[in-house]
Amino acid sequence: MKNFLKYVAALAIVGAFFVACSDWTDPEREITQHPDQQSPILRDNAYYQALREYKKTKHKIAFGWYGSWTAVGASYQTRLQSAPDSMDIISIWSQWHSLTPEQIADKEFVQKIKGTKVTFTIFSDKMPEPFLTEIGGGEYTDEAIEAYAKAYCKDSMDKYSYDGIDVDYEPGYGASGPFVGHDNELFRKLILAMSKYVGPKSGTGRLLMIDGVPYAVHADVADCFDYGIVQAYNSYGYTDLQDRFDDAYKKGWKPEQYIFAENFESLWKTGGVSHECRDGQWVNSLLGMARFNPTQGFGAGFGAYHMEYEYANSSMPYKYMREAIQDVNPAGGDLIVGLTSTGLSKYLFLVGDDGTITGEVDEKIRVELARPAPADVSFPLAIDNSLVDAYNEKHGTSYEPIDPARVSLGTLGVAAGAFLSDEVSVTVSSAGIEKGYYLIPIVVELPAEDIYTSKEPLVRYLLLTVSAMEIDVDATALTGVKIEPASGWTIVCYQGTASSGARRLEPRFRCAEGLHVRRQARLQLLVCRECVLFVGERRQLHHHAGQGLRHQRLPLAYLLRGLQPRMYRFPVQRGRHQLV
Repeated sequence: MKNFLKYVAALAIVGAFFVACSDWTDPEREITQHPDQQSPILRDNAYYQALREYKKTKHKIAFGWYGSWTAVGASYQTRLQSAPDSMDIISIWSQWHSLTPEQIADKEFVQKIKGTKVTFTIFSDKMPEPFLTEIGGGEYTDEAIEAYAKAYCKDSMDKYSYDGIDVDYEPGYGASGPFVGHDNELFRKLILAMSKYVGPKSGTGRLLMIDGVPYAVHADVADCFDYGIVQAYNSYGYTDLQDRFDDAYKKGWKPEQYIFAENFESLWKTGGVSHECRDGQWVNSLLGMARFNPTQGFGAGFGAYHMEYEYANSSMPYKYMREAIQDVNPAGGDLIVGLTSTGLSKYLFLVGDDGTITGEVDEKIRVELARPAPADVSFPLAIDNSLVDAYNEKHGTSYEPIDPARVSLGTLGVAAGAFLSDEVSVTVSSAGIEKGYYLIPIVVELPAEDIYTSKEPLVRYLLLTVSAMEIDVDATALTGVKIEPASGWTIVCYQGTASSGARRLEPRFRCAEGLHVRRQARLQLLVCRECVLFVGERRQLHHHAGQGLRHQRLPLAYLLRGLQPRMYRFPVQRGRHQLV
């Protein structure tokens, strides 16, 4: 894999180049159509051999549906050869049969020289007429289904030298026909018949894929497929992809079978829509799909519908596809390490009048790899207080470093063949700690082997606030001087910002608790992380999991900026009209 670096370091940033069939294995210096932006590389026998060997390794699969394939014309957009060298699977989304000599030569080049698998897509809503009438006599007989499967998955495959078949299957999305429907028995028979010639059970090495709604098939045929490809168009984030896979997982699909694809027929100029990754980063949705792994295991890969549209990208042909490939399958065999969460976690220690401290820090940290680890590997955790000053300067804060001896760390471990580390708990000792605001930078240390690297600093920040409880135990009312409204003041409410007034909270008060308030029922306390003015009856503010509030008048909540939080405990009263 390391030798691959000198041949494919530019795979994800260089266009595809073309030579005559008679010169496929002759070394030639090739120039892109954007020479001012891209560097020429030498594609010789060794380069292509390394490329083919790379595609046999465990990595994220790059998939694309390719339309308008003619292999002729001035634009290379009509040629499969224009696709990035490191594409793993290209499925023809146009006429796949009755091939011209130009198409045959084009296809053979990417198959034999680049090692790219080329499949074709069919729609199996209903059985084609010759099989239905001539063999089935108008009925969907077992004999007719078997003949249909053999014709497409054996005879056509042999005739045109394809590497597999992709079945478009979209029940609930406009598709209709005898084969269509969740757990459709006729479709189950068809898949079992196809699996004799294609798919992992056939032993032929040819692919059997299904796109659209893979989990709609019977659970007992999920293992007949190499891949299920989901048209997760306009995906907004990892939660969307996780929900989609959860449905499939219940039907027997495995993470290493599932590919998510974006719609480049309409989104090729941007690489998709804004998409939130599991670690909190926002990227284009194609890249988000490439980085995504279900919680159940390592995902199969990513792809694009009408990938050929992106050939027209003015900055670089297939810009976003190349970036996604390079991101998860970096040239040279480097293995990217990343934190599963990068947000700032906040914790609170409260110091009582008697010196007792309540609160705890129990942060979970883990890392994920871009592909499964080749061997067991460990990633130690450490505190790096040198990062505190830089953080303060960047964010305009004045946090203090903490004594590393207070922090209990561990070592993250990733087993061979896994891509997620185990989860390590980080705890902080509160004994004798002084009041203040402490920033805790936790650094993940990479092992000495040069295969492991990261795109971003592997730092997780924790913010620990240590403050005293200022409680007037004898208070029966709020005291102080009323502040008259002043021009220019605003009230920031949970529902937005207004110059005066506040709308009521949603029927469940839980949203206010989750954002700013933690209720401690036994002490009758409202512990506010920020100053919040609640206007309402006590019974409206104390409840169990939001129950009993649906038919009551809800309290108003005003988030007050620029004030220091204070906590008050009121004597418990039976009266219904005490205001808090």
